[in-house]
Amino acid sequence: MDKVERLLIPDSGELRIGVIADTHVPDRTANLHPGVIPTFMQYKVDIIFHAGDICDARVEEELSKVAPVRAVLGNRDWLFGRKLPQLYRFEVDGLQGALMHGQGSFMDYWSDKVLYTLTGYQFDRYRDVMHRIVPEADLIIFGHTHRAVNKKYGERLYFNPGCASSPKFQHGPSIGIITIGKEQQIQGEIITLQGAVLKKRIWKTQK
Repeated sequence: MDKVERLLIPDSGELRIGVIADTHVPDRTANLHPGVIPTFMQYKVDIIFHAGDICDARVEEELSKVAPVRAVLGNRDWLFGRKLPQLYRFEVDGLQGALMHGQGSFMDYWSDKVLYTLTGYQFDRYRDVMHRIVPEADLIIFGHTHRAVNKKYGERLYFNPGCASSPKFQHGPSIGIITIGKEQQIQGEIITLQGAVLKKRIWKTQK
């Protein structure tokens, strides 16, 4: 089994995790949405999880100015030659968590490409793949689909912050906040980023 990092709940009584995915810098955007850093600072996050398709290491460098960053490999990161783990496991006060991009293995990825073309998006396909990889996890954080998810199935929470760059299936780019309290109390929130629109790969501030 992969190494598990133990994260401590701070004296405030809550661990706040900033979650971001699919930033796609520079393949789809030249830089981060201008609302990302201020939002994470506003929520005073203790740590930031990036669920893959980062592409450029300067994204992690920028995020690390707010809080420590944990990141995993996305399918686009592989094309950019990034050296990142495919899976990050963590534990908070007994709660078992996993961070991944969500595409699964090479065969899972291409099988889904075919099924997506034939039948469209179906979350259950991704859920089954992730359950197979980390059946013990209480919390699975992922990206890849460009669709925000904050949903419990049984006792397990699946959380996708949505796409922080160029979402195709929602109203705008988004990120997320996960709050974990003592006794494994957990709450997820999706935050739609406001104040800028993407035009020719550049974020243009709206007045």
